Amino acid sequence: MKKRKEGRMKKLLMFFLIAIFIVAFSYSQSITVTSPHSGDFWEKGKTYTITWTKSGNMNANVKIRLFQGGTKVLSITNSTVNNGSYNWTIPATIPNGSYKIRVKTIDNAVYDDSDVFTIANTPAQTASITITNPHSGQTWYKGNTYTITWRKSGNMNANVKIRLMQSGTKVLSITNSTVNNGSYNWTIPATIPNGSYKIRVKTIDNAVYDDSEMFRIENANIAFNQNINNALSKKGINESIRKFKLFPDLMVYGEKLFFTDLEQHVAKFHAAIKNIGKSDAKDVFVRLRVHPKDSSGRILMSQVATYTKTFSSIPVGRTVVFDQTYKLKTMGLTYHFIFEVNPDHSIKESNYNNNISKKSIVRENLPDLTTWIVTPKHSVWIESHVVARVKNIGKKRSSPTRLKFYIETKGTKYFDIPALDPGQSIPITRKVWFHSSKDVWAELWVDPDNLVREDHENNNHDKIKLDIRWQDLL
Repeated sequence: MKKRKEGRMKKLLMFFLIAIFIVAFSYSQSITVTSPHSGDFWEKGKTYTITWTKSGNMNANVKIRLFQGGTKVLSITNSTVNNGSYNWTIPATIPNGSYKIRVKTIDNAVYDDSDVFTIANTPAQTASITITNPHSGQTWYKGNTYTITWRKSGNMNANVKIRLMQSGTKVLSITNSTVNNGSYNWTIPATIPNGSYKIRVKTIDNAVYDDSEMFRIENANIAFNQNINNALSKKGINESIRKFKLFPDLMVYGEKLFFTDLEQHVAKFHAAIKNIGKSDAKDVFVRLRVHPKDSSGRILMSQVATYTKTFSSIPVGRTVVFDQTYKLKTMGLTYHFIFEVNPDHSIKESNYNNNISKKSIVRENLPDLTTWIVTPKHSVWIESHVVARVKNIGKKRSSPTRLKFYIETKGTKYFDIPALDPGQSIPITRKVWFHSSKDVWAELWVDPDNLVREDHENNNHDKIKLDIRWQDLL
């Protein structure tokens, strides 16, 4: 009898050791996705390497999936060697948004998700034209040839047309088509009346253009009368030219205009000013003007802003920096940033053509999700329907996301929220029994994984005390 008991004990011990071995073996298996990382930006059409580490014995192959908000979006591959890396070319058909990569064994026993990262198109560079000559204070004389110059950025027409404007009205078509290479030589006709004008350079399709600063056109004999004293001797002319070459020359470069937050509430303008002339510049005055315009080109005067600064000295070869932030109040507007150095020409320079920069930025229309509890009162006598609501109060369709719904004593549940159009809302209901009249907390978080880029991120949460009663609610 004793031997029989000992035999049973040995069998139990053996079974227990085998069970421990199996559990330990299964827990020793793991996959850890190491790329993409949190905050990475992966561009559509480009190839990136998904990487992971593994431990323990597992399937020789793995499958890789693309997930968004807990939902599979794409089977990247159904089987690839479990060697720790896979090159993936991102299809152009994937919507812009936040995603995770899941690497899992073929038998689904072991898997891991990456950090949240972003897939999107490369932001298109805003097309712009900036005229650098003529500039304010210049006088151009009839019969002489002058060079109209401009800078360009972004994709636009290969050719441009150039117009002479006065008080917003076209006076002359200087050219109907010339190569968009930044310069055009113009001989001023004698038939143009004396006066103040602007030059307009615009693309052939009229989509992009810029106006120069105000300058004057005069008769050539006026130039002679104004400068006759300086031209009395060759020595005087040479001396004037020599002094002119010794002036300072203030150049704007390295201009940047960018958003400082994901919600696009604040933009920052940055520029550097360098003295590339032959003498120091004193008391250098700079000015930044911000002009918000709607889709019709109308300036919103209530949001116009001007920022100024004076640098006491910019020695030859030295660089100073100008930085300014600006709060973009209204979605859908184009904000034009015009930065000028020495705008009143109080400092004599050898070249005024490099003193101005013009850049634009658009505050996009974005979705804006908010949530709240609709039913704060409940009874213990009937099954309660605790109703929450999620609404898009923004100006753009949102992408799918989730709602985290917590009720004290009942725990947390997650609900899928579909894409919502502007103004659209959706109810979410939890059915629970309350067995006590003690009030409990309910708490909501919409978009808890921060997958949706919104106009405001501070209205995604709501917390309320649920009023639980013994008596029936009327």
